[in-house]
Amino acid sequence: MILSHDATGSGPHPLVFVHGWCCNRAHMAGLFHHFAKTHHVIAVDLPGHGGTELAGVPATFDAFSGVLADFM
Repeated sequence: MILSHDATGSGPHPLVFVHGWCCNRAHMAGLFHHFAKTHHVIAVDLPGHGGTELAGVPATFDAFSGVLADFM
């Protein structure tokens, strides 16, 4: 599954921003822009949130963590 995401910046170790329940990557905008000055940053929308369809993924933290691991 491809997660909707934004990515920018550069650096050897990316920072991945993951929103909380019932939110989306826009909630991470302040951190995203701040750290993009010095790091490669990625902000994702979990399944069923923001621009990512649920697409049959169970709405559980276990399922979301598996999708995130696959994405990374």
